[in-house]
Amino acid sequence: MRSTRSAVSRAGKTIPNSVLTIEELALLPTCGVFAYRAVKTFDPSAWDPSIPTPKQSRLRRILVLDGHSGVGALSVQILVRRGWKVITHVSPEAVSSTGDSTLSSSLAFKKLERRLRRWGVEDVCLGEATAVIAKLGERCKAQPGEYAIDGVLDTIGGLDIWNAAQQHILSRPPKSSSPEPDPTAEDPLPPQFTTLVGDDKERTIPSAQDHFKAGFRSMKRAMNSACGYAWISVAADIDGEGLDVRDALAGVVKWVEETRGQVRPYVEDQGTPGSVFGSEDGTERGAVGSAGRVVVFENAPLVFAEGAKRLTYGGNVVVKVVS
Repeated sequence: MRSTRSAVSRAGKTIPNSVLTIEELALLPTCGVFAYRAVKTFDPSAWDPSIPTPKQSRLRRILVLDGHSGVGALSVQILVRRGWKVITHVSPEAVSSTGDSTLSSSLAFKKLERRLRRWGVEDVCLGEATAVIAKLGERCKAQPGEYAIDGVLDTIGGLDIWNAAQQHILSRPPKSSSPEPDPTAEDPLPPQFTTLVGDDKERTIPSAQDHFKAGFRSMKRAMNSACGYAWISVAADIDGEGLDVRDALAGVVKWVEETRGQVRPYVEDQGTPGSVFGSEDGTERGAVGSAGRVVVFENAPLVFAEGAKRLTYGGNVVVKVVS
C-alpha cells in the first residue's frame, strides 16, 4: 500500500503526495534523525550549503559498518550522493538470518550486494567488522597515497572496533615540523570515527564515564589533529550544535524531496518476509506477519522476544497499527 495523501511538515512546510510508502515514512524518525547527525560529522556541508566543501585532490572514502540496513543504509545513500566513495560492511549473521530458507548464504549475499551496488557503493565486504577493518588496512598500506579511508561509521559498537579503526585505517603520519611549510600543499582533513553505539553494546543509555571518554577522544582531534571521534547517542534530544530532532528530521525530508525519493529508508520486509534483500527492483512487497520486518500490532511483542533477530545487524521494524 502506497501513501497517496501522506504529508511530512515542519514550520509550515508540507510535502504532499509523498514519494515514500507509509512504512518508509514510519522509519524516517528512527533512521533519518541519526543518519542526519552521523553524516554531519563527516560532511557538514551536506546539510548546510553555507559551509564550504574542503578541496581535496581525491574523493573521500568511508567505511559504513552494517550499511545494508537501518541507519547505515540511509547514511550510505546520502554519502554516495555527496560524492563519497562508500565501502559497506555486512555481518555474516545478517546473511545467514535472512528468513528465506530457499536462499543459500552465497546467493543471499549476491542479492544483497546487487542492491548495494545499485545505491552506488564502491565495495561490499562480508565478514566480522574487525577482520574487515584489518583487511582494508592492509590495502591502505599496500597503496599509500592512492587508497585511503577517511572515515568509519560504526553502527555495531564495541571498543574493539574503535581500536581496530585507529590502528589499521584511520592513523595518519604526523605533520611535518618544517619551519617553512609549502603554502601550496593541500591540508588534508583528519580522519573521522563516528559511532551510534559506543564502547559497550549492552549499554544503550551512556553513563557519565561514557560521556567523559567520548569528550576526551573528541578533544584529541582539536589538540593534535588526530582521528576525530563522535558518539551519536540515541538518548540525546539535542545534537552537539544545539539542533533538535525536528531540525534533523527536516534535513532528511529535504534530501528525500530533492532526490524525489532516491534517498529513502530501506524497509526490509520486501520480497520474502524477513528478508534483508528485497526484490530485484525494490518494489515487491512481502506478506505482513510475524516473520517479517513489517509486523501487525498484535505481533509487536514478538519483535523483542528472546532469540528474535529482527533488530540485530542494523535491522529495523515497522509496526502497523492498522493493516
